Order: sequence, then C-alpha cells, then structure tokens
Amino acid sequence: MPRFIAQIIESYRLTFIFILAAFPLLCVPIFFEGLQHIAEFKLGMFAVTEPEDFSDEAQNKRILFGIFKVLSLVATIIFLPRYFIHGRDLKRTLQFSPKARRVLSIGFMIMVFVVLWMFILGPWIIEILLDNASIKQKTILPLLVVLLMGFPLQNRMNAWIATVFDDSPIAKEENRSLNKAMMGGLSPVIIITILPLFILHYVLNMASMGQTLPKLWMLLTLDSILVGVLAALMGAVFYVVYRDARRKFKEGL
Repeated sequence: MPRFIAQIIESYRLTFIFILAAFPLLCVPIFFEGLQHIAEFKLGMFAVTEPEDFSDEAQNKRILFGIFKVLSLVATIIFLPRYFIHGRDLKRTLQFSPKARRVLSIGFMIMVFVVLWMFILGPWIIEILLDNASIKQKTILPLLVVLLMGFPLQNRMNAWIATVFDDSPIAKEENRSLNKAMMGGLSPVIIITILPLFILHYVLNMASMGQTLPKLWMLLTLDSILVGVLAALMGAVFYVVYRDARRKFKEGL
C-alpha cells in the first residue's frame, strides 16, 4: 500500500478514536462554530439567497466570531497529537509544560498580530502607500508580507511544534529531514483527506441560505458538528505525517 494512502486511512482511524475518547475536547470547535452561526443568523446572513448580498459591514462582524472559531480549530489540532503522544491520557493531554505554555503564548501573539495585519493594519498601510488601491491589492499584498516574514521562522517551526506537543526535542539534523517530509508529504495527504468533508461543509452552508427556521437550525447544527470532526481530522493528518517523519529519521540512524 502506498505510504500516503496508509496515512490517510490512519488519519481517519485516529480521528474516530479521538472523537469517542475525547469528545469534550471536540465540543470546543463545535461550540465556536455554532456561536458563529448564531452571529450569522442575527446579522441576516441566512435570510439572503446569494452570498454576495451579505453586506461588508456584516461580513466584518462575522470575521470577529470567525477568529475565535479559528483559535478553537488550532486548539483541537494541538490536542489530538498530544492525546496520542501522551498515551491517550486526557489529563496529560491538557497538562502543558511551562515551556510549552510559553511557546503557545508567543504563537498566540503572532496569530493576533497576523489577524490585525491582514484585516486592519495591512490594508490601511496599502491604502496610504497606493493611491486608489483595490480590494484585491489590500488582500493579497498583506498576505505576501506574512508569507515573506514566515520564511526566516521555518527552521524553528518544528522545534516549536515539538515543544507545544511536549514531545522529545528535535535535533538539528532531524529538523532538515522533518522539513523535507512535512513539506513534501503533508499537503497532498491533508488535501485528499479533508476535501470530502470540506466540500460537505460548503454544501451545508450554501443549502442554509434562505431556509425556513427549523431546517436552517438542523443544517447549521450538522455543520457545527462537521467542523468539529474536520478539526480533529486536520489534527490527525498533521500528527500522522509528523509521527512518521520522526520515526523514519530515527530508523535511519
């Protein structure tokens, strides 16, 4: 069996185990997805028949709730690897070491800065520098700056990830091997694995437009649960590729 197919199957298997054994943790992204849906309903998003009819002001308010949802997704992506790294022990999964908490705090501040830069500071600076800057320019140019800023941090990312997981430290030689494996193996596996559920997520959101209240809340409840499963699945894919890359390096020693 090709390695990437085995990793896809393993990702689904670990997701299923995590859902059964650690469902309270899965409720975090489900709750924040549901909270965003409530905000979207209050803002009138589901009363329109076309997404384009949703006003820019309402969209900006929706983004604020989306930030909390993204943070809940990141939390799940961290919880799942920790759950399996620490012997499927929920208590140890939630007991972050002081070093892991410090790295998480730095990561949180970076995420806040990126959000502020992408949606407030970046577009504002682009508007000052470029006369009559288009919406596309105010979206793409701040993103390019974020990507360029990320390159110098790439070699430290694996060490930070291992620290957040409270996993064994990563040696310099292993870091190069892990970078290669993660860059070459993570993208195709995660795309193939999550694509079916992501398409279903999109379909449920589109189907919710203009629906009557009972059907609307049924669709949104299903979507909130689906987002929780998606978060666990993304964490599982990341963990499987990360775990296999570290195993491969140790076997080659």
